Amino acid sequence: MRLFVALNLPENVRTAVCTTVRPLQNMGFALRWMKPEHVHLTLKFLGEVDLDREPELVATLGRACAGARPVTLSLRDFGVFPHYQLPSVVWVGVAPEPALELLQHRVEQEFAPLDFPKVVEGSINAGRRLVVGRWDHILGRTSYNLAFGRLTLHTVAKRAQIDGEDIELTPREWGVLEYLLTRTDQVISKEQMLQALCSWDDSLTHNAIEVYISRLRSKLQKAGIKIRTVRGFGYMVEDPDASTR
Repeated sequence: MRLFVALNLPENVRTAVCTTVRPLQNMGFALRWMKPEHVHLTLKFLGEVDLDREPELVATLGRACAGARPVTLSLRDFGVFPHYQLPSVVWVGVAPEPALELLQHRVEQEFAPLDFPKVVEGSINAGRRLVVGRWDHILGRTSYNLAFGRLTLHTVAKRAQIDGEDIELTPREWGVLEYLLTRTDQVISKEQMLQALCSWDDSLTHNAIEVYISRLRSKLQKAGIKIRTVRGFGYMVEDPDASTR
């Protein structure tokens, strides 16, 4: 099962946050909006964990929280990720708080020997933001054409075009590209892509992902779109329009 370490918020705060973002829900974005009971502040993502590790995790979390000071959170700005034209995440910012930073550091320190992924600085879930809306892949497939620089993906017709001219993509190349473009300027690991795409192709492997990335780089070169390798972490699509904004 997928697990994470998080702080729960008082019920009135969670309800107020969801009420505040309600006007955004009528703007037509392909997002799945959080219900009050699902709003939380993630401190660390653990990923897929076997149930038999529960006692070990409970003990580890107990050590991390032992003697922790009360945490007072101040919510401030709203924002989106990666950009406003095609948001994949809508979040509420959390003001810096020493007690929160100390708690997150202790969680990271205690869980480090258990070989869970480390929190990447600047991560959308690194104890700095309350996520209130996430990209919904089902809505996205029926509601969006993805315009990205000179490239356009027609998500319903499954057509990819550069400057209006079709480019040939295999179904697997399409799946990898669509997944990356909904998470631009975000480092995506091979494992994340495998988990997201295995619903339509359970034969994908890490090596296969590398092959499709290589093919996509060649096919997208004309559009000026770069898929950058972040060594040790994964891949990131760089927004070709970022330098002009």
